[in-house]
Amino acid sequence: TIAGDSSASNFPATLQAGNHSWTTGRVGGALSLDGSGGFTSGNLNYPTADITLSGWIRRDGNQAAYTGLVFTRGGTSVSGLNFHTNNTLGYHWDGQYWSLNSGLTVPDGTWTFVALAVTPTSATIHMDPGTGMQSWTNTAAHAVEAFDAGMSLGWDPAYGADRAFNGELDDIRIHCSALDANAVTALRDAGTPPTLPMPLALWSMNDSGNLGRDDSGNGNPGTITGATSSAIGAGGHTGGSLSFDGTDDHFAAPVGILSGANAFTFSGWVYLDSVDYWSRIFDFGSNTGVNMFLTPRNGGNGTVRFAITTAGGGGEQRIDGTAPLPSAKWTHVAVTISGSVGKLYVDGAVVGTKTDMTLAPADLGATTNNFLGKSQYPDPLLNGLLDEVALFDTALTDAQIAAIVKFGLGAVSSPSGDLALRLLGVESGGATTTLSLQVLGMVPGTDYHLESSTTGLGFADLLSAGTITTSTTQPIQVQVGSSTTRLFLRASQGAPGP
Repeated sequence: TIAGDSSASNFPATLQAGNHSWTTGRVGGALSLDGSGGFTSGNLNYPTADITLSGWIRRDGNQAAYTGLVFTRGGTSVSGLNFHTNNTLGYHWDGQYWSLNSGLTVPDGTWTFVALAVTPTSATIHMDPGTGMQSWTNTAAHAVEAFDAGMSLGWDPAYGADRAFNGELDDIRIHCSALDANAVTALRDAGTPPTLPMPLALWSMNDSGNLGRDDSGNGNPGTITGATSSAIGAGGHTGGSLSFDGTDDHFAAPVGILSGANAFTFSGWVYLDSVDYWSRIFDFGSNTGVNMFLTPRNGGNGTVRFAITTAGGGGEQRIDGTAPLPSAKWTHVAVTISGSVGKLYVDGAVVGTKTDMTLAPADLGATTNNFLGKSQYPDPLLNGLLDEVALFDTALTDAQIAAIVKFGLGAVSSPSGDLALRLLGVESGGATTTLSLQVLGMVPGTDYHLESSTTGLGFADLLSAGTITTSTTQPIQVQVGSSTTRLFLRASQGAPGP
């Protein structure tokens, strides 16, 4: 069993002993350990006295003294972040300072940000359980540590289960420098996705019996011609997806869906079987004179391109990327227009910007041919898959686009903007299922009204699911009945209702 390394350094950690499971994390998933063992990476071979170790932890009960969190022991090295005694944080460095107690007590059952920043002259432990950052510093010489062994997650491998963590770990990071207090705070905040507005349309493409269903709740279903479902759990970036054969398949959104949009965002995942010149991811318009489109490969300079026009090809306002979209891999693409600024994104990064835009979707009028996978022109049809396609009648920020790529559209907020649930909906598969939902922004000791819908995020059929008084920021547990195929949830303070 492997805990992957999301950096480019390629240091995955492998289960060495004990039991583990994967569970709902502070953001996304998390590693759950039961106090019987842990994971260890390959040999770092990184001599330094300038480093930061950080992550999110949630302890389950009392921890043994000197339990390892992010810790190395092997070769000539004994260093890392660990528990001291009585659930307080401590650390080792080059076999020293293990007896020092920071006095920072990690609360039980609460996601807590922790970090250790070491310089040649000091070491600082930071902790934030959701009530504000606390810090403790040991001002003393810290020699260069060899780090000539693997980095262990959730244990001190020399002591096995006697110093193994019982709880959850998430977003563990090793930085090759000692971050200052401001940078540590920014690192803590980096794991919290920004709230997104509600989409105008959300085509999740997960329901094989209703592929055009609009999961935004705004009543904007699409019409499918030829395209078929790619199996849930196999063919989609998230759940299922819509498969286009490049011959006669396309998807049509409702007439005039963006007719009132003076700003907009397109967001979606694409998997291309072939990258054909002038094929379309989307093309919304009424004819070759009035349209806007996104092609994975334009016939001029060969890059991904967005264009919008009310005067045919010669009047296009264009945003070109730096390369064509790749084939045989899932890629996120997005386009935004806000005032005079248009942006093109690939996998969350801006690849093209135009600062003198004068057109927006509203200028195209009530467009009649709003296609996914098809052009207004006799261009090649899309050959590949689309998934989680969303339209917004506002321009998302760079951070919000990046959040969709990193966290998924589960960061979308409720219509009232009270709180964001980390899950849009689930497929129950015909069995009763208990869900653990992470709520962003939950305040301990506050009453929240939980409401549910089986149709979408518009919550037209909201039903009260009870009131929850939170004593901690633990995820909410919700049971989904065997007759429910899809469930959407909202938590809000005060009186229930939209």
